[in-house]
Amino acid sequence: MKIKSILKLGTLALLTAALPACSFLDTDPQIIPDDGYYNSEQKLIYGLAGVYGVLNSEALYGNYYSLQIANADDLCYFNNYNNSESRPDRYNHSAGTATIYDTWSKLYEGIKNANRYIEAVEKTEIDPGKLSVDIGLYIAEARFLRAYYHFLLAQAWGDVPLRVKATTSPNPNDVQMAATPQEQVLK
Repeated sequence: MKIKSILKLGTLALLTAALPACSFLDTDPQIIPDDGYYNSEQKLIYGLAGVYGVLNSEALYGNYYSLQIANADDLCYFNNYNNSESRPDRYNHSAGTATIYDTWSKLYEGIKNANRYIEAVEKTEIDPGKLSVDIGLYIAEARFLRAYYHFLLAQAWGDVPLRVKATTSPNPNDVQMAATPQEQVLK
């Protein structure tokens, strides 16, 4: 019985040692440059997928927004209120709660992605004959997503900063914005 265990451990050790030598693990990072990337319809679709990407995160429809923040009303019932964990669905949270902060950050990440995508696609010099649909539809879809992210922010927080241009500078004057009234954000 011990010989089989030793053989299994030896085989596992050899496979573990050989795994780093596998070439399929050697990949180049995919960094999208600001200019000239969107030169085909496939790349336009990939870029738009990046704008949609935050919707699938745990901070939005993966858990926090859809199950904890949006359900924090009298129509939902959650058992186990004795837990001291800070969660919105248990009416035990503050602005510093990770759930709240992560949702806020992800929504603004989606807005950032949409702004960068819109600006890059507007500057692209792609031949309209190579596209199955008008390039304006890609831009319109990204604008809708940007508006939707702003809507979710205004719905949950009221007055929020309205960002319609990409922030490219770490200068505090460019990054920090005053809150825009909720009515204007919703328009």
